[in-house]
Amino acid sequence: MIHRWWQLAARNWRARFGRTLLHSVAVIIACALVVGLTGAFASFERALWVLHGRWTGATDLHVSGEAGRQFDQAALDRVAAVPGVRALSAQIHDRALLIGPGGSVSVFLRGRLLPEDLELHPVELVAGRLPRPGTREILVESPTAERYNLQPGEPAVIGIYGDRHEVTVVGVLDRPALLTLMDDVVHVPLDFAQQILSRQGRVDVAFVQADPEVDPWALAGPVEDALGPGYRVNVVAGGRQTLAQQLPAVRIVVFSLSSLALVVAMFLVFATISCGLVQRVGEMGSLRCLGASRGQIVRLVLIESLPLGLWAVALGVPAGLLGSWLVTRAWPGVFLGGWAVSPLGLALGAGGAVAATLIGALLPALSAGRVDPIAAYRPQARADRPAGLLWAACAGGALLALQPVWMWAIDSPQWVLRGHLLAGLPMMVAGLFLLAPLALVGLGVGLSLGAGWLLRVPPRLVAGQLLRGRWRNAGIATAIALCVTLVVSANTQRESLLAGYALPTGFPDLVVLLPAGVAHDRVAEAMGDLDVERWTGVNAFGVQIDADLGAPPPAMTPLASWQTGNAWFVSFEPDRMDATVSLEYLEGTPAAARALLEAGPALLVPEPMARALDLHAGDTLRLRDWQRRWVEFRVAGVVRSLSLEVAGSQYGIGEIFRHNRDRVVLGTTAAARQYFHQFGYAMVLADTGSPALSEAVGNSLRARWQGEQVFWISLGGLRSKIETDFRRVARAVSLVAGLLAAGVAAVGVANAMQASVHSRRRELGVLHAIGTTRSQLLRLVLAESAVLGGVGAGLGIALGLLAAVLGGRVHQLLTGGPAPVFTVPWLEVALVAGGAVAITLLASAAAALRAGRAHVLRLVKE
Repeated sequence: MIHRWWQLAARNWRARFGRTLLHSVAVIIACALVVGLTGAFASFERALWVLHGRWTGATDLHVSGEAGRQFDQAALDRVAAVPGVRALSAQIHDRALLIGPGGSVSVFLRGRLLPEDLELHPVELVAGRLPRPGTREILVESPTAERYNLQPGEPAVIGIYGDRHEVTVVGVLDRPALLTLMDDVVHVPLDFAQQILSRQGRVDVAFVQADPEVDPWALAGPVEDALGPGYRVNVVAGGRQTLAQQLPAVRIVVFSLSSLALVVAMFLVFATISCGLVQRVGEMGSLRCLGASRGQIVRLVLIESLPLGLWAVALGVPAGLLGSWLVTRAWPGVFLGGWAVSPLGLALGAGGAVAATLIGALLPALSAGRVDPIAAYRPQARADRPAGLLWAACAGGALLALQPVWMWAIDSPQWVLRGHLLAGLPMMVAGLFLLAPLALVGLGVGLSLGAGWLLRVPPRLVAGQLLRGRWRNAGIATAIALCVTLVVSANTQRESLLAGYALPTGFPDLVVLLPAGVAHDRVAEAMGDLDVERWTGVNAFGVQIDADLGAPPPAMTPLASWQTGNAWFVSFEPDRMDATVSLEYLEGTPAAARALLEAGPALLVPEPMARALDLHAGDTLRLRDWQRRWVEFRVAGVVRSLSLEVAGSQYGIGEIFRHNRDRVVLGTTAAARQYFHQFGYAMVLADTGSPALSEAVGNSLRARWQGEQVFWISLGGLRSKIETDFRRVARAVSLVAGLLAAGVAAVGVANAMQASVHSRRRELGVLHAIGTTRSQLLRLVLAESAVLGGVGAGLGIALGLLAAVLGGRVHQLLTGGPAPVFTVPWLEVALVAGGAVAITLLASAAAALRAGRAHVLRLVKE
């Protein structure tokens, strides 16, 4: 019986200190990635909370009118009188045109009650001072100031609904980099905003701060009672709660993806230690002969592998912390809260490194414990039993099949997400590893023929080397496959989401908003000059409807109208509208409705309005004309148009289509002229056929009507931009994650192949002795590496496509929408497969050179 067997393990790894340290490089990199990525995410989480604090400030309650309607000073006074309200502020906002020395830009005009609002929402001035109430002074944000050359003291112009107002820039606000995708915002005193928006005494939203001893949730009820019906009171703490609920799910995703590097390292540790034990099989047999038990042999191997994990902790953790610190220092505008360390990430990195090492060494250790003392002197690994490979493949297939079965059996989004990440992915990895040996038999033999032909080495020799140590090579192939899986899955999910993403049908290519209105003749002349055949004009104005619409009349901004009322009349041209915008008829038919509209007076009623007033096709509705007489209009149909709603929400006229959908009727341009004395267009919709033509037409209209306020957007260009940005972000994420995993795999494959060549040095010496040239030995090792890379790429593509399907299921449940249209980017998949083989070859180059340079006599003696 051997005593103090652990001292033998310590002497063994001290004797191989350099080689053991080299073998731990993959685990060190994996540990550093886990610590670095989780630390960067912890810093980003802190930035989100800092940004949330800046956004909400000291606000406890958020008060707005239902459906976005405005309210007056009397409502604010009632809120201020509620016991427990410590402070109150208000804002009003709308779209406007800012004209400065560097050009003009569409901005979000935000009127703020000063100084009350600044006390609740502190701002960070980078230049100048704050505006004073009752003045025409404005604040701009730093990106806007830089792009349009706006500095404190500079004059500027704000255009709103055709009117221009001279203002003075008095300060520049800092805008964090996390808000770069938001609109340009201009901050002005509330009274000035109300004046230029023609909404004296009215606000869009109020912010309430409660006394320190008052619970905001308890204060919400009294505020609602004081306001009465028609208002909405939200507790800002609910937003914090929502953010706190959503972040754990994102955190799970980040931790799962970062742990992939540890999984890759685990399989490479398995392959490396397996190669080492093949070399030391005689030593293991001698220990058994001297009385070592199987359990002692297993513990001996595990103790010898333990330094790989310990060095990974000692070197990987500081490297990961340094990496996350450098990231936060490089992008301070994104990481607003500074550097943060994730304790869970540290535990995962350190514990995962040790666990990955021990788990990777466990199977070789168990194999070493089963070594027969006599059979131990065989220099090569034993052939695997075919029945064992078949049983392992069946078990692996069952693990892979179980994942989609239970995911389609469960409808809870959170359970599916957490189960997929915490249980499903580990099962898929285990199933992949169990299938890999059989894949080496199926794919490896065929690929050996191709690799042997290309590199001019005997294919049978290549296949024989691969199949003699199937499980060892299966570990290398699995590590490669996981890297390929990550990239293939990410790219396939990206294309699937884009394939299922589409703008609403019947959407025009170009939408031009003309807040001050443009005469019909001018629009027709411009469209004729620009050769645009499919276009239509739309106007919107307030009308009085002889019906009870419930809540107080909505606050509406006049566009091309002098008349206001309790509803909106949107006029269009039936003959032109059909060519640009599709209306979905819920009641009536397009042909019958068009006949009624042309005969007049008639109108179309959107679904929300019909539901609010219980209107149906064939009913009548009375509207007051411009001479204050009641006119009966017949309901020609009940319609729905998502395209009009979205178009309205993009151009600052959201009150028409988004907030007041239950107060809109659609009529003809002829009816607008005859009964309401309305001329011109507030919006033009056009089909140009391409984003480039839409851009050219939009710019031409803006140049033609220089004295007017013109906003335009190419919806085809918008879709293209959305797709381009989405692809860019998705590719960047998959590329970074894939490169990080590939880096771990490349180092590990290099070490594994070095260990494999070292363990086979006698066999290589014999091959050299019987006439194999050094060049052939080099090509033999490269051929083996190419086949391993090809098998890994094939397994990775198959698993990546399965993971993409499962990811689509998760997306469907989380969003509640239809499943993404499964779309495979085969060109990118092929490039990823080729890249995997190329990385494997490069990682094996050193081992191949070593095999080719070895001296024949020295190899045989060893």
